[in-house]
Amino acid sequence: MKFDLTKKQTLGVQRTLSTFSKVMFELIEKKPFEKINVREICTLCNIPRATFYNYFDDKFDLLKYCWYLISQTSEILHTPQITDETMLISYFDDAYDFFIAHKQEVDNVLVHNSLNSQLGDSFVNYFSNIIQNVVYKSLPNLKGSIPLELIAEQYSTLVFNIFKWVFLEQHPTSKKQVHHYLLSFINFDPNTLK
Repeated sequence: MKFDLTKKQTLGVQRTLSTFSKVMFELIEKKPFEKINVREICTLCNIPRATFYNYFDDKFDLLKYCWYLISQTSEILHTPQITDETMLISYFDDAYDFFIAHKQEVDNVLVHNSLNSQLGDSFVNYFSNIIQNVVYKSLPNLKGSIPLELIAEQYSTLVFNIFKWVFLEQHPTSKKQVHHYLLSFINFDPNTLK
């Protein structure tokens, strides 16, 4: 993104970014991301294309900004160091609550955009990176024979796969059951399959 999000935003910048993201969210609920273009976004926003390019490189950049907005709703991103199990459960609880609160919008997006689309790839990559970073920063003192980077990658894959199964593949599951899945995978014993 061309605009530095760490800078204090004027009211005008806040309104502009809000308008662009709102329109992008509305569009991906109505049609495949591949069929959306910058001209259409700017027309619906009633904002010149030159202004769009002051903030974003392209529609993919705007989409990343939309994922950023969603990620900012998660309290786990701002949580100090906690244990691995608590961190995974807390992160998933935040995601669970968000997707339950926005179920209709998520369902609308999934009607037009699959996980194998550009939008799906963008979503998976963005949130997998966030989960990896959260895990990595939450476990800096972990000692063991497995590199922390590998643990972070595995935990992010675990969280995302359960998340995908529950919400994107639509297997309604309670938080309590999700906690059980997470803890069972963390403490997995192959002998339980016998």
